[in-house]
Amino acid sequence: MNIQRNILALSLSCIALSACGGSGFFTPTSVTQRKIEVVESTFENSYDLKTLSAGMLGEIANNYIRYGVDQLQLTVSYDPNTSGGFSASDAMGKASEISKTLREGHGLKNIKVSLLPVKNQDPQLFVNYMQQEAVAPEGCPDIPGIIGEGANTEEANENYEFGCGIKSVMVKQVYRQKDLIGTSGRDEDYNGRRTINNLYGTGYYDGQPNQPINGESSSEEN
Repeated sequence: MNIQRNILALSLSCIALSACGGSGFFTPTSVTQRKIEVVESTFENSYDLKTLSAGMLGEIANNYIRYGVDQLQLTVSYDPNTSGGFSASDAMGKASEISKTLREGHGLKNIKVSLLPVKNQDPQLFVNYMQQEAVAPEGCPDIPGIIGEGANTEEANENYEFGCGIKSVMVKQVYRQKDLIGTSGRDEDYNGRRTINNLYGTGYYDGQPNQPINGESSSEEN
């Protein structure tokens, strides 16, 4: 009789435990599963050669280093109908000068220079390249109350996914945003060289062996 009671109690316990593990007690995570997105687009801008300054060239270089993923195309225009003015030869000289400044002064390498005849227009510098820019996950709301009055509502708090605000701020803190897609976005063989140096023990950066690290002693040897 006692054995039957024990079996019955055990069966009821199993049924109760299986009920507790049912889907009715599952709570979805409140942490966002959305990922930061890297969007590709075309950068295009023009600059008047008469007012083009070293500061402007520095801005062009910095933006390209941060966002550019393809060849930097520089096009200088000239007026083919103007005699004694800014000729095609002048345009090529100016394009070469700009390219040299960007290469030697800012370390850019992948640059293509071309000329463009344009009638009845002052000479211009046209800058064009493909760029990748990081943006917050689509549909990921800001932290309630962070964008101004009226945003910190009950509905906003209920629908907010934890982590969305952090990812929105993170995309603004990454300088070379293309690095978010992985090391394939780098335009030099830094990672490969570093891996080889580590494997062969020849140092991290300059190819020289690391110096030995001596231990510390708390007492003097006799």
